[in-house]
Amino acid sequence: YFTCRRARIRDRKAQQVFVDEGHTVQFVCRADGDPPPAILWLSPRKHLVSAKSNGRLTAFPDGTLEVRYAQVQDNGTYLCIAANAGGNDSMPAHLHVRSYSPDWPHQPNKTFAFISNQPGEGEANSTRATVPFPFDIKTLIIATT
Repeated sequence: YFTCRRARIRDRKAQQVFVDEGHTVQFVCRADGDPPPAILWLSPRKHLVSAKSNGRLTAFPDGTLEVRYAQVQDNGTYLCIAANAGGNDSMPAHLHVRSYSPDWPHQPNKTFAFISNQPGEGEANSTRATVPFPFDIKTLIIATT
């Protein structure tokens, strides 16, 4: 017989990044499950980000989301979704982009930082998305496979 182990995101620590406009940011999302889960990312505007995405947002096969040359309009909560036949799990990642100001001193060595000392979501809520979707998760998964 066939058994599944539902998708589960490994590191549940909240990811929150504060970055100056123009920098590149990466969010990490790793998951386990049997069969191995697909990892998807949704932008704050509910657009699916994939490896085929052109533009500044790319989701890599290992589950990493990259935002190149971050802009103020990239602000918001991105949602990592890990899904397989056994179920799904989700985790938010928050991006805060500070607008460039010509009055700021030039700081070439300034980089983004992950702030992960915030508690992760409770396990009881781990299978519910924290952002309302205009469609259900099964439709999203089927549309991307």
